[in-house]
Amino acid sequence: MNNNNSIINWPQLSLSNQYLRYKLNPLVFRSISLSRFSTVNHLTNANSSGDYNHALEEYISYNTGDFEYEYDKSKSNDLENESMVKVFEASLIRIKKYVKSFKLSQLFSSCCFAFPLVYSLNNLEKLEIYGSSIYYSDLITLGDKFEKLKDLVLVAALIFNYEETELSVLNMPEKLDKIEMLQCKKYRNTSFDSIIDDIEDISNNAVTRIEMLFPISIPSLKRLRFSNFRQFGDYLKDYLKLNPQLETLDIISDFITQDQLDYIANECTNLTELFVRYDLRYHEKLSTPTFHYIKKLKFGDFGLKSFTMLQKLCENSPELDHLTLNINDGDAYSRDLDEFLKTAVPRFHKLSTLEINIYTSMEWPQMDFSELRNIQTLIIRSLDHSILEINANKLPPQRLGVKVECLSSGKTLNFINKPE
Repeated sequence: MNNNNSIINWPQLSLSNQYLRYKLNPLVFRSISLSRFSTVNHLTNANSSGDYNHALEEYISYNTGDFEYEYDKSKSNDLENESMVKVFEASLIRIKKYVKSFKLSQLFSSCCFAFPLVYSLNNLEKLEIYGSSIYYSDLITLGDKFEKLKDLVLVAALIFNYEETELSVLNMPEKLDKIEMLQCKKYRNTSFDSIIDDIEDISNNAVTRIEMLFPISIPSLKRLRFSNFRQFGDYLKDYLKLNPQLETLDIISDFITQDQLDYIANECTNLTELFVRYDLRYHEKLSTPTFHYIKKLKFGDFGLKSFTMLQKLCENSPELDHLTLNINDGDAYSRDLDEFLKTAVPRFHKLSTLEINIYTSMEWPQMDFSELRNIQTLIIRSLDHSILEINANKLPPQRLGVKVECLSSGKTLNFINKPE
């Protein structure tokens, strides 16, 4: 067996290999994951009948786009969800009390039926659901089952049986610190029995996005990551009103309204960290209020021509201490970044830490950071190898540390000066 831990996904391997499941130290499995294909592998190892394996071959072919097989569902009885759950219950017996994090990925509707497996993980602190289903009744009563849950991630989750419910029914974990909700949808049909049926059914039933999953205050909640799309109304503001104690807000948005900006600036007095994604150019006509409480700003997934709005937001954050830029559009616009660094950043008097992450090509040797006399910590990451050719004389003269990293190779350079 290959002993290189860096290339082996121990959690997935444990769920698809019976020998490893029973021989490895249970402490290895503090974080486990279950995906569509590891499910197939695991079920293959748990059964041996010819009909069963043939049904799995058809299932794999369907999922990989190879339509050599025509489905004969009479051969897929062993793939029923009830059988699948029993197989995995046996797998978790030895490791369940050690599991802190569980990720369910691309299981579609099967996740709904497999979700009771998660209930046995009494020490669970993080639950992630990606492209998989969950009953709304299970989602809004997580506090009944998981006293220690701190982190909930729902990305493209399919919400079964979603409906407005009595607020008294909702029970969220008392220690829940972070929620991430991105593009969750309500799903129309649950009338299938096997993990083959759900793949076919998912493409034949309309789904509708839904954003207001938790219409209650969650006192322990400090961090919220939220997809804010214009067609769903002002759910962002609703969440902020319900949870004024929020300290970190991460907005994945194709729009921000003036009303939302004003509310964040004036009413969210505990909010110290704001992360805004997508292109800011579409918001340049908005007036920028003063963000008295924001100390850490992050901007991501936007082009360098967004610097007008970026500069406004920074200038109107008088307590700004830490600025992060994630840029995915460079090359011809590197001069805009250069201009921003030379003329704008030095005016942010309390700014001490600057992070720049570039996910596009850029001629880094030309960049000049020497005017950033207020910056003590500078972190620069880029996919372009030329980042490693950066001239030390063009770095901030008075600094605690500068880290330069090439993301494509993993190589790093560190420059350290003691401040005068």
